[in-house]
Amino acid sequence: MKRAVSVTLVALLSLWMVTLAPSPASAHLHDQFGNVGVTVGWINEPAFAGEPNGVQVFLEEAAAEPAGEHTHDEATAETKPVAANQVKLTVEIMFGEQDATVKLPAQPLEAFSFGEPGEWRSEQIVPTRPGTYTFHISGTIKGKAFDKFYTSGEKGAIEGTQYNDIREIAAVSFPEKDPPSGELADAIEQSRTTLAASAKKASDDAKNARLFGIIGIGVGVLGLIVGLRPRGKKAAS
Repeated sequence: MKRAVSVTLVALLSLWMVTLAPSPASAHLHDQFGNVGVTVGWINEPAFAGEPNGVQVFLEEAAAEPAGEHTHDEATAETKPVAANQVKLTVEIMFGEQDATVKLPAQPLEAFSFGEPGEWRSEQIVPTRPGTYTFHISGTIKGKAFDKFYTSGEKGAIEGTQYNDIREIAAVSFPEKDPPSGELADAIEQSRTTLAASAKKASDDAKNARLFGIIGIGVGVLGLIVGLRPRGKKAAS
């Protein structure tokens, strides 16, 4: 009985670990280059503006079948990672679609030794604008020239797969993010300038009011003096 319980617990634990294991296929775009499967996407997906990210590529080729065995079922055909020494690729990251003019210079895709075999990554970047991005990947795979554009979102979907557009992080931020210290300093300085201008205007208005008051008092005193002056006797008729 105890042995059966132990086996069950081990099975459940294994299933749990498999469920939590990251999958390179999620939110990525899948393409085919000869017998090589190409999977493209952001390293971190969903991808947000202002957050560090980069280009991630997986390359797998169909494994050679043992002599005498033949299978035509692509869904069950075994694959293996393409060797790092058989790949030389660069990526140009573009904001927009294939005709975009806002782009980064091409950079090499390096084999990622800390990830899964057959994985390549670009240098880290920080996408600053939400929207559609395109990866122009070119070079050679197993000695064959490779040159393709992969666009994010529905505009670049291939056979129902796609990698994500960059999204606005404010849409999922909780609680609301405090403004950066630089923005706070600018707001404080603007408030200080506005208060100083208001204070100066109030001071100028007070001075003008005091001046007009003094002038009014002077005019009143002058009128009183004129009114109190003795008038000459009327000439005898």
